[in-house]
Amino acid sequence: MCQHNGGTLLSIDSAFENMEMQRVFAIDESICDRIFIGYHRNPNGTWVWDNGDLSKYSSWKYGYPTSQNCALMQLDGKDAGLWTDEDCSHLECYMCQIVL
Repeated sequence: MCQHNGGTLLSIDSAFENMEMQRVFAIDESICDRIFIGYHRNPNGTWVWDNGDLSKYSSWKYGYPTSQNCALMQLDGKDAGLWTDEDCSHLECYMCQIVL
C-alpha cells in the first residue's frame, strides 16, 4: 500500500499521537470507522512497527490483541482510539506516513 509511494503505514509513538489521529479523522468525518496502522505481528510473534520504530506505546482494547496479525485503530464511538487486530488482508482504510 504505502511502500509504493515511499512510505509506511502510520506508526504511533504516544497517547498524544493517537489522539491526534482521532482528531484528524473526526474533522474529516470520513467513511472509515477504523484504520490499519503500521503495527503488525512478525513471524516470531512480536508486535513491531512497519517503519522499524522502537516505540513501546500501544492502546489495545481490552481482550486484544487476539490471534490476528495487523492492528487497527477505532476512529469513533466509545472505543475511539483503541486498537484491535485483524487479518492483514481484510479490506479497511489505512493511513500512510512519508518522511520528507
